[in-house]
Amino acid sequence: MTRPSVLLVLSLTLAISAISPLVGREVVDTKARVPLGFEQEAAEKVLRDLYGARYRDTSRLGMRSFARVLLARASEERENVALQFVILRDARDIAARSGDAMLAFDVIDALAAVFDVKSTEMKEQALETARRSAREEEDLESIAEACMRLARDAFALDDYDRAKKFLRTGQTAARKVTDTSHTSRFRIALRQVARVQRSYRDARRAIDRLEADASLPDANLEAGRFYCFVKGAWRRGLRLLSHGVDERLAEVAKKELAALERQPAIDDLPRLADLWFEAARGLDRAEAEQARARAGRWLVQHAFHLSGVERRRVVSRIEELAEAVAPLSLGDPDPSRPSGLVAVRFEGDLAPFRSLVGPFRASGTRITHSGGPPGDHFLMPLAAASWLSVVVEFKGGNPGLYFSAGATPAGRAGINLDSDAGNNGEIGRPVDMRRWNEVMMERVGSEFVFHLNGERVYSMGAIDPSFFLFKAQRGSLEIRKFVALGYNP
Repeated sequence: MTRPSVLLVLSLTLAISAISPLVGREVVDTKARVPLGFEQEAAEKVLRDLYGARYRDTSRLGMRSFARVLLARASEERENVALQFVILRDARDIAARSGDAMLAFDVIDALAAVFDVKSTEMKEQALETARRSAREEEDLESIAEACMRLARDAFALDDYDRAKKFLRTGQTAARKVTDTSHTSRFRIALRQVARVQRSYRDARRAIDRLEADASLPDANLEAGRFYCFVKGAWRRGLRLLSHGVDERLAEVAKKELAALERQPAIDDLPRLADLWFEAARGLDRAEAEQARARAGRWLVQHAFHLSGVERRRVVSRIEELAEAVAPLSLGDPDPSRPSGLVAVRFEGDLAPFRSLVGPFRASGTRITHSGGPPGDHFLMPLAAASWLSVVVEFKGGNPGLYFSAGATPAGRAGINLDSDAGNNGEIGRPVDMRRWNEVMMERVGSEFVFHLNGERVYSMGAIDPSFFLFKAQRGSLEIRKFVALGYNP
């Protein structure tokens, strides 16, 4: 099969473990009620007295700054529920009017964490307000990201028509942004949703039958195969397969679910991989590919503990799996949601990446950054993972290679690769920016070990899971190779 030139997140990161595979399980909600009208009015008066001038500031930057102030203030008002609600309500509305949809979404998440509100409806309303207010490219990027988030939520709930609606809205915003990686992401996501929706129509009857009787073995099998092998919602699918009529798949699913609930022994990791390789023999081609990719997820974890010839053998096998399996990714992976084998490579398309500060551009077989204003410019693959290896070939740019627990440069750790030895505290020597250099990180046990042009130069404790960040610091940067392998736990 033709190898796709996109981010290979080989088990869809939209698997939401919080969604039960058995329909009808009651969830106890202990959130606070929305304050009554007169309670909100009293709180409004207090806020107007405190922040009158800031409420009157209708500048874009002024409103965003004030929304952040209010968001921070809300955490200090836990004893005054009415005041806390109004603070967050106003922060939401002000952020949306400023054109910052993602800030409004953050506020809504804070609001929904405390109060019994319809957060999805709030987000849709905030998105529409932000769309009407958008003026700058930064606003459009925020709207695109907000649309992707709503699309992921709809996708997770099997509401594919709504997912496509949000993706098209986000795509419209992305087309007006200089960073072309945004447009690529929406194009790929729309194709994915359409493909999964076609399979969902066939699985829908089994899913509906489970609403009436969650114990039906044949329906559990059919629905489980859809969620695991088509949608990649592995935890949900595994629970269904474990109750299915196919005893072989049921046994594999039960053993993996048990492993996901605890830390398996090192010797158990290759056994779990072998179970999926064996299960793949009885599946059709598309399902078998996903079963083998699932095996790869356990091989990556096993490779952390290997060395020498045995490690190279296992890594080669993982690389073969990553080459062969089609992608199942929609937008930004979430490290809190179980996934599987993750492989990221640059193949002429920036869809697997996001420019945090840029833009970076794809030009033929290379990623380039022209330098621009002095300062740090970050390129980040969209996947978060427990990384097994990252290999980058670069020239110029005085870059850095970092890992961070969040999808931002904050709290990053890694190495600098600079022409000035004084900037390279980790390796203590200059790097020739006029030549092509290869930097490789490989996970060994609980450490990240860095090699520069084949020589070990640094090690640090692994950040697990993490986002990977490549920084261009000074001058023009070219990247002609980027390959990263890992798994999302």
